[in-house]
Amino acid sequence: MEQDKRMYPTTNDIKDVETCMSFLPDSLKLFMNTIIRSKSSCLNSAFLGQSLLQAMRPRSLLLPMEFSLGIQLHHHLMRRFVIDTLNALGIVPSYMEVLRYEENASVTQGTDMQLANNSMLNYIADNADHNKSTLDGHDNVHVMGIMVAATPGFTTVQHVPRKKVNPNDIKRVARTQFFHYNDTKFAAFTMKYMKLDLIKCLPVKQSNHFQLFWKTSLLFKCIQPQSSGMIQLLHKGVFPGKSSMMFLPLLNMEPTNNTCIYSTLRYAVDHASRHEVDPVVTFDQPLWWKAKLILNTNPAKSEMSNLVLRLGGFHTIMSYLGSIGYLMDGSGIEEIL
Repeated sequence: MEQDKRMYPTTNDIKDVETCMSFLPDSLKLFMNTIIRSKSSCLNSAFLGQSLLQAMRPRSLLLPMEFSLGIQLHHHLMRRFVIDTLNALGIVPSYMEVLRYEENASVTQGTDMQLANNSMLNYIADNADHNKSTLDGHDNVHVMGIMVAATPGFTTVQHVPRKKVNPNDIKRVARTQFFHYNDTKFAAFTMKYMKLDLIKCLPVKQSNHFQLFWKTSLLFKCIQPQSSGMIQLLHKGVFPGKSSMMFLPLLNMEPTNNTCIYSTLRYAVDHASRHEVDPVVTFDQPLWWKAKLILNTNPAKSEMSNLVLRLGGFHTIMSYLGSIGYLMDGSGIEEIL
């Protein structure tokens, strides 16, 4: 067997059982299929066969099933002990090899996406805290975290090279630029909300009838979809598909700082312009108010004139829950609920 260890395996190498079995020599396939008899014999034969090859040639082979299992375990558990223990048993690659792959993958992927036509990018930004409950109160990190949702979603299979990554390479991908914002612009500015037009939606009675219709269909001996599937059947239009999420670099500054919020908006505009899409940015209540003031005090024909600012509902819901849970404590609302 020959394998180029200059490139890591991709998701195409584990897309189905037949592909995983193709890595085994014909003699090994015959041997594994002969001794393994179970409901998932093909999957067991593929994994145990690749494990056997990895044990026989540990330095010259990098087999996809073992490698992908190590990546998945590290992604969900983040425990070096688990990776080292399974590596000693010959089930997953070493912990350092997993970290090496993640470093190469971060540099290879970067922040660019392969979008379809008529795509929409929704940027979500909020504060990200680390070690905020330390005993001594030190080593606290308060930064601005950004992620983007692309609709319709995208799937890319990138070939990740296997090489030594310099920390400066990762910094180069995650570098963000700060733009100073003059807070004095807020002094003589007042914001007024425009009048909202009422949008006609499905009446409550009709929506209740829909739920009754779906529950009634369960009594018949036929194949019926779940509630979400029934909604898609009764509504017209093309479903754009599941969205794809991507994490973007952190902005190392206090999130409530106006300069940090302004830099976040500029970053979203620059990132969306590279993909030729108008950006939509979602903030929760405290940060949204400052972002709205920044947009309203900006020139009409600035680079952020096409930016759409959305108010997230998380803080609104939390304020409501706080009002009925704490502000009305002792009024009998808890007993009623």
